[in-house]
This record gives sequence, structure tokens and C-alpha cells, in this order.
Amino acid sequence: MNNTQISKRYALALFELADEMKILPVVESNMRMLLQAVREVAEMRNILRSPIIKVHVKKKVVAAVFEKHVHELTMRFLNLMIIKGRETYLAGIATEFVTLCMIHQGKIEVDLTSAYNLNPSIVAEIEQIIAIHTKLTPVTTLQIDPRLLGGFVVRYGDKSFDSSLRNKITKVARDFEKNIYEKGL
Repeated sequence: MNNTQISKRYALALFELADEMKILPVVESNMRMLLQAVREVAEMRNILRSPIIKVHVKKKVVAAVFEKHVHELTMRFLNLMIIKGRETYLAGIATEFVTLCMIHQGKIEVDLTSAYNLNPSIVAEIEQIIAIHTKLTPVTTLQIDPRLLGGFVVRYGDKSFDSSLRNKITKVARDFEKNIYEKGL
């Protein structure tokens, strides 16, 4: 079983339990906090990933950081993941959990990256296409990345569409490396 499947299964189990207990928004907030901590604090990532650090030490660290700030269900879930040796999946589980909550609310997170500021009508058109395909309301995060040179990259759910000039140039360069054009033919 790959990492994504493991993360999805645990996230779904936590989602269903939180929904049944009617504390979904609280646990979603907790998972967002966990995700932010794992993404932004290298020490937290290192502690969770380390096979050398003992289970009881990991539990103490997680308790010290989160216990006063999260719901009891979230804390019990974190401890269970550590006891079962699944703490390396926590970032993936948190991401999948937030995605499930967004879908439950009829929304989908969309990352739209372009080389320059896009015209709002273009952003609206992209959002409309995504809404038609997913039947969900896009919540778009816009980012500027001049390395794309032109065009844009859209990511939502497990889909990605790369219409950047950089990507097109890379494809042409790969074609020339294969030397599909032979001299004299």
C-alpha cells in the first residue's frame, strides 16, 4: 500500500468519527494547525520522521506542542499514530483530512501559479471550468512564479495541468535530445 492510500484511509476514518461526533470544524482546524507545524517547523518534521527517537519521547513532544490547543479526539488520534508507527504519515493524513472537509463543504482547493498577474476574467474562466468538472466551488490560491516564463499551472485534487512556457520549452528540448529528426531524410 502506498503512502497516499495510507493517508487517505486514516484521514477518512478520522473524518467519519469527527463527523459522527459533530466536531468536524474543530478537528479540521486542528489538522490545519498540525499541517502548518509540520510544514513550517523543521524540528517537528525531523522528530516525526526519525526512527531513532523513541515512541514515548515523540508522544511527549507532540503532547507538549499540541495538547492544550487541540480537541481530545485529535490528541488521541496523534498518539495512536505514534504508537502504531504511522507518525511519518501525519502531514499526508492532515492534508487528506482538510481535502475531505472542503469537499464536504462543496469546495475544492485550487492552486493557480502563473508567471505574472492573471486577468481576473481568466482566473474566473479557469475556476468555471474546474467547477464544471468537479461539481465543487473552487477556492483559488494565486501565486506568481517568474520561472514559468509564461502561461500557468493549475493544481486541484490529484490533478495538475501545466500550460507554462517553461514546460513547453522543456518538452521541445527533450524531443531534440531524442534526435527524432535525422539529417538527409
